[in-house]
Amino acid sequence: MRAIGGGVSTRIRAAALAPTVPPLAAATLSLLIVTERWRGADLPAQVFRVGLVKRFGLQVWDNFWFGGHHTVGYGVLFPVLGAVVGIWPVAVASSAASAWLVDALIVGGTGRRSWPATLWFAAGTAANVAIGRLPFALGMTIGLGALLAGQRDRRVLALVLSAATSMASPVVSVFLAIVWAAMAVVSAERRRQRMLLTAVTAAPVLIVAALFPQGGTFPFHLGALLSTVAVAGAVAVCTRRAAPLVAAVAVLYAIAAAAAFLVPSPLGANISRFGMFATAPALLAVVPARRRLVALVLPLVAFWQWSPAIDAPRLGAPTRPPFQPALLPAGADRRGLRAMAARHRRRLRRPGRRPTRRIRPRRGCAHRGRTAVPAARLVGRPLAGMEGHR
Repeated sequence: MRAIGGGVSTRIRAAALAPTVPPLAAATLSLLIVTERWRGADLPAQVFRVGLVKRFGLQVWDNFWFGGHHTVGYGVLFPVLGAVVGIWPVAVASSAASAWLVDALIVGGTGRRSWPATLWFAAGTAANVAIGRLPFALGMTIGLGALLAGQRDRRVLALVLSAATSMASPVVSVFLAIVWAAMAVVSAERRRQRMLLTAVTAAPVLIVAALFPQGGTFPFHLGALLSTVAVAGAVAVCTRRAAPLVAAVAVLYAIAAAAAFLVPSPLGANISRFGMFATAPALLAVVPARRRLVALVLPLVAFWQWSPAIDAPRLGAPTRPPFQPALLPAGADRRGLRAMAARHRRRLRRPGRRPTRRIRPRRGCAHRGRTAVPAARLVGRPLAGMEGHR
């Protein structure tokens, strides 16, 4: 009897601790990425925006980012939280919370826990930390919270979180609207509520885009479109019988990707992130792993999800204070540096003198003979394609 009682108590403790495994895995991997100084291409923009809030507070317009832009269109929650709490605490907490929410959604939707699906997603959330897509990670947490609230029939909370998703990441709002719309199409039960949730999710994005336009588009190449549609089609084929809702989401996602390709906008290729993060957990949760198509899709999705993080530079721990030793090493001729700066200022003050010069590249440089562009030509001209990062 003691042995039986001990086994039962062990299983009860294991069941109680099971929901903590995915968030712990996501937090551990995210902390490892932070401590190893794995820094991606999107991180400088987030550091800049958090620093902007620290210095000037929350503002509608920023005049320091290329030709200037409206800060509201990029999402306002992450810069504020990053300025108050810190960039990395918000990033790690977003990864852990998203992993816990996905585990709860799978258990509530299928009635069982799928370790491959939840652990895959927990590992995938760390890619956002490595790349620097931190507003997207925060928006994903809020959007998953809205889905869980809707699954548990907490209508007011679902409405509030759906509207708040756009304040963190408009890109995630697009994904959330696709899911709500698929729910309204598949099931007639609570269809009006799901249609209302779709409208509440999409309306803030459209209103902000109209009132605070970004003035640019994000590129979306044909190859990216074809890969996105192919993955969505594979998901729809694999889940059409086992999970009609997942199949409907995949079909609407493919349609939305085609629309984003045909109509240039700041969304662009960012729409492919939905497939990166949702494909593998959805297949592992509802489709038997022995399916050949699933076995073929999963490695491709893994590469698709982590390739931006692999391309990101990995910085080692600093061994000396940055910048100053490189600019002014020990024994530097400070008098000579001041004299050189004075000569440069005198040249610029000459009447009719334009601040252009002939670039003298080092031996072997491929850019020989090119002329530097005056800084005045760049004022007020934002670079195309740089306005879509979120």
